[in-house]
Formats: sequence, C-alpha cells, structure tokens
Amino acid sequence: MGLFKMETVNHLKNIDHQPVTGVEDLDIHFAYGEKLSTISPLIENLNDGQSIYFMTDGAWSNIDIISKLLPLIGRCSIDFCTWSISTDAIRKFTEWQEKGLIAELNVLLDQGIRNRKPEIYQQATAAFKSLSLLKCHAKVCVLQNENYSFCIIGSANFTNNPRKEAGLIIRHKNIADQNINWIRKEIENA
Repeated sequence: MGLFKMETVNHLKNIDHQPVTGVEDLDIHFAYGEKLSTISPLIENLNDGQSIYFMTDGAWSNIDIISKLLPLIGRCSIDFCTWSISTDAIRKFTEWQEKGLIAELNVLLDQGIRNRKPEIYQQATAAFKSLSLLKCHAKVCVLQNENYSFCIIGSANFTNNPRKEAGLIIRHKNIADQNINWIRKEIENA
C-alpha cells in the first residue's frame, strides 16, 4: 500500500514561485575532508559560479566554514537558518560583530530550541538583534558584501557533531540573493 495516489496530488500552483535562474553553468568540485584544512585551498580559490560539494565525518561545522570565509570576504552581512546552534557558535558571532566583521546579522532558529536548549535560546536572544523562531530544519547560511556572495547549504547545524555531514559551499550571487530573500521574508513574517 502506497502513502498516496498520484491522482490525488494537487499540482503546484504557487504563482509566487520563482525558479533560480542563471545557475546552469554552476561548476561543482567534490572534496572529502578529514580536516577543514583539506578543503581550505578550494574555498580560498572559488570563483563566481563555482561550488564545493563536501563530505566530512563531523570534523568541522558551519561555524568553522564561516571562520575560513570571513578573512577572505571581509565585512559582510550574514543571514542564516538552522535547527540547532551551540554556545560556542553564538560566542563567535558575538565576537565577529564586536570586531566589526558583520555588517548585518539575520537569524532564523527552529522554535523547538526554547524547550530543547532554553539556556542557548536565552543566549541567542541576547546576541542576535534580528532573531526569529519558526519550524525550521533547513541549514542555510549566506555571507555577502559588494564583492562576494557565498552560500553554505547542507546537513550541518551550527554545532559540533561527530557524524557524517554533507553540503555545498556556493559562490554565486543569484543563489545567495534568493536565500537572503526567503530568510528575511520569514523573519518579517514571524
């Protein structure tokens, strides 16, 4: 017995849906990394339209990737959503804001964090001026300024997790803009 019948599925009729355009020439490189230093040279040499698809055994998290990107990019806006975040990651974001590396920070967290990790939720509300909660399992982070547009999309949260993780580091303005738009829209509507 199947979960549903195809004839009962409504066809997508979302008139607001806009396909991501201009990505047909996306150049993707694969990297398996036991250490972030394995893929660091790839990150540093990404050109517009190039991406890295990575696999790791939990050797690094999204906060570590941002730590590699910030010195390359310089002052930028950061927009992200995640299911979970650690105290260490919140401290890093606070440090980067105090150093002036973050021009604007917009954050979406899963609403369950209030009950799962109330102490981390309290720390996040103190650290992030633009913070909203909603049902969220997506893990997306965009770093952008006038010269760079990076998007990190994958399975990793902003926590240290000794499990297999996979994701993409994409340098592409259109993909970054699309993700910034939906994250900020969710923050406005929360």
